[in-house]
Amino acid sequence: MYGFKLVDKGVWYSCKAEVDITYMNASEPELVKSFVDADALSSWLVDHDVDLTGYGRGQAKSVQQLWREVEDGETVFSVSGKAVTRCIDTLLVYIISSSNKVLQEEFQIMPNGTKRARDVPLAEKMKAGEAWKDAVIRAVKEELGSVLSLAPQVYTVHKVEATVNGLPETERFVTIEQRPDGTMENHWVWTSSIANGKSFVT
Repeated sequence: MYGFKLVDKGVWYSCKAEVDITYMNASEPELVKSFVDADALSSWLVDHDVDLTGYGRGQAKSVQQLWREVEDGETVFSVSGKAVTRCIDTLLVYIISSSNKVLQEEFQIMPNGTKRARDVPLAEKMKAGEAWKDAVIRAVKEELGSVLSLAPQVYTVHKVEATVNGLPETERFVTIEQRPDGTMENHWVWTSSIANGKSFVT
C-alpha cells in the first residue's frame, strides 16, 4: 500500500526532472523515440556524426543498452540538423529512515563486474508519459525490492522524501536488480545529509 503527500512546490518539487537538452535554434527539434534494433540505432548515430568509440567502455553504456532505454521509453533523442541530444527525465527519491537518515546508493557492481561509484539517493529514469507517483513505486520495487519481504509502503514529502517499511537500517546493505544483461548489485549506505551537486543521469 502506498501513500503520498505533496508539500511545498515553491522551492523543491515532487519530481526533479533533469533533461540534458538545450535548444539552440528557434525551430522545434525533431524527437526520435524508436529504432528497429541496436544496429539501426548505431547506424543512425553514425549518420548523425556521433562517435561510437567510447560506447560500452568502462562505465559508459553500450549501444545495446542505449537502444533498450529508448525502447523502454526512458530515452528520446532530439535532432536539430545533424546535432543529436539524448533527453532523459530523472526522478529522485529521498528515503528517510526512522532515525532521520537519508538512504543513498554508495556504488553499483554491474553485470560485467565493473564497479560504478554513485553517492546519490534513489534515482530512476522516468518512462515517457509516466506519472511521478507511478515512477516512485516502480523505482522502489526495482531498486530495493530484493530486501523487502512485504510490499513497500512509501510516504512522500517535498523532494519526494519517502519512508519505506522493511528496509534494513544497518549502515550499509546490498540489493539485487535483475536486468536484461544480467544481475546488478546496488550498494546502499544511510547518511545524515542529502547529496548535492551529483549527476543522477547515467
